Amino acid sequence: MPGIFTVTRTGPTTDPLTLTYAVTGTATPGADYNVLSGTVTIPIGAASATITVTPVDDTEYEYDETVIVTLAPVPDFVVSPVSATVTIVSDELPPDLVVAKPGHGRRGCLHHHVLPLHQQHRARHR
Repeated sequence: MPGIFTVTRTGPTTDPLTLTYAVTGTATPGADYNVLSGTVTIPIGAASATITVTPVDDTEYEYDETVIVTLAPVPDFVVSPVSATVTIVSDELPPDLVVAKPGHGRRGCLHHHVLPLHQQHRARHR
């Protein structure tokens, strides 16, 4: 499931508005999510546009990783807030943790499951 940033403007929509943005965070572009262009255009007649963060599916368990988009200043506009975060959550389960009592041949097994907290902006590896 992709994560989505929505950029909204107020005022007249008679002209397109192109915004530039920087991308930071703990996730790696191209490895953890598809590389973002660094620009988004709100078209004529529209009040908003979206930036979509599409996670790259892999088979490795990873901890949550972030993608942070920060809008560059725009003349004649007040940008607020200037940044927002999407969290990419791994859909693979972490390895099982094995617990054994010393001196006994039996093994117990504890299963560790990640139960992510759902936030407004989330993306999930497929």
